[in-house]
Amino acid sequence: MTTTTQAVVPAVSTTKPIFFIGLFLCILSLAGFGILTETARELSSNPNFDRHLLSVMITLGLVTIMGVDLMLVWLLSRLVNSMLRAASYAPTREIAAHAAPNVRQMNAPRDYVPSVTEQTTRTLEPAYKEPRA
Repeated sequence: MTTTTQAVVPAVSTTKPIFFIGLFLCILSLAGFGILTETARELSSNPNFDRHLLSVMITLGLVTIMGVDLMLVWLLSRLVNSMLRAASYAPTREIAAHAAPNVRQMNAPRDYVPSVTEQTTRTLEPAYKEPRA
C-alpha cells in the first residue's frame, strides 16, 4: 500500500472582499472629504453662521471620517493577513492509493441475553417473612 500526500487548499477566496473594502474605503474618504468641504464652504458664505461652530463641525467630521477609515484599514489588514497565512499554511493529508476500504465488521450476536428482572424474586424469597397474625 502506497500513500500520497495532497495539500488541502482553503475554499474561501478573500480577493473580492479585499477589493470591495478597498474600493469602499476610497469612495468613503473622497466623498466624505468632498461633502465636508462643500458644506463648510456653503456655511462660511452665510454671515450669520458662527465661525467657531464651523471649525468644530469640520474637526468632528474629519475625526469621524478618519475613524471609519482606520476601522476599514484594520479590517483590510486582517483579511490580507488571513489570506497570507492560509497561503503559507497548507495542511496535508495522506491518501492511501489502491488500498482496500477500511470497513468495520460487527461481532456475532450473543446466543442469549438475560433479563434484568430474571431470578430477582428467587433471591429475595429468603428475606421475605410472612406477617404474624
